[in-house]
Amino acid sequence: MPGRLIIEGNSVYEIDEECLERQKAKKSLRETSESGSSTLRCQRAGSGTKGKSR
Repeated sequence: MPGRLIIEGNSVYEIDEECLERQKAKKSLRETSESGSSTLRCQRAGSGTKGKSR
């Protein structure tokens, strides 16, 4: 499945597009129901150093 990559200096980040879609859907539901104020978060894959070169 193709994804988006963000290259920042020596770091490379992969965007989880499925997570973004879930966030949009939850935000839309929350805005229409006005019932929640929780923060939407996606599970991080790895320790945050994935793609870094030394």
